[in-house]
Amino acid sequence: MKTVFEITKEYLIENKYDGLSGNDFGCDGCGIDDLMGCELDGFQRCSPAYKHECVICEVKECEYRKETGASECFKTEKQEKEKQP
Repeated sequence: MKTVFEITKEYLIENKYDGLSGNDFGCDGCGIDDLMGCELDGFQRCSPAYKHECVICEVKECEYRKETGASECFKTEKQEKEKQP
């Protein structure tokens, strides 16, 4: 029998998501390779998410990036790619 972790990971991959997001309760998400790595109580509130690259992020003063030095976070909506000049 598969675990909840395995079922979740398969679902994300099959539906072309990059990870999970818990933005509604203060989590900036996790990628498929580090799925549920924070062992956060309440991960059942997370949603399928897409990776957002910081280099083209619309949020210029990101607290998460300042605190962690991260180069990505995860959100439920897809990131718009930077427009070419």
